[in-house]
Amino acid sequence: MRCQVFCNCSIPVELDAWRSLTNGVKQGKINLQDNKKRLPGQTLNSFFVFLSAAYIFAIFFLADSGAASQISKFNPYSLLHVPLYGVLTLLVLLSLCTGKEGYRPQRLVVGGVFAAVVGAVDEFHQTFISTRDGSLGDVLLDVLGVVLAVLVFRRFFPALQEKFGPGPKTPA
Repeated sequence: MRCQVFCNCSIPVELDAWRSLTNGVKQGKINLQDNKKRLPGQTLNSFFVFLSAAYIFAIFFLADSGAASQISKFNPYSLLHVPLYGVLTLLVLLSLCTGKEGYRPQRLVVGGVFAAVVGAVDEFHQTFISTRDGSLGDVLLDVLGVVLAVLVFRRFFPALQEKFGPGPKTPA
């Protein structure tokens, strides 16, 4: 058989499958809107994705700046890693949980793991900077900030969503 639907070329097609698909659509048994493949970006909030990316860029860029050396004088135990990666985690979770598909508990794990990986990669990156050094202790402080942020988000985000609503609906 030839493809007579579009171009009358010599590509063999299974017309029975095509007919059953078109008949299913005509009869309302198949909704093609439900079967659209979703792009990964469609489930994310692009505003918070941009903020997260800018924040990650700032972390890596500022690691090599003089500002990091100045801050280290006031941060003897590297405790600023906790809020730094806590904020990153909150931005990532807002990216994941305020998109079209909304809040799901599994997204907390994905966001937390992503932020922890960024922390580990940042510490590895610092081993190549002459004025900095990467340490396992700093990675553990990064992970502590991630865990605290996930717990805060888990506790308060669903309640805020109930009180204020899921946010503006975007057309599909």
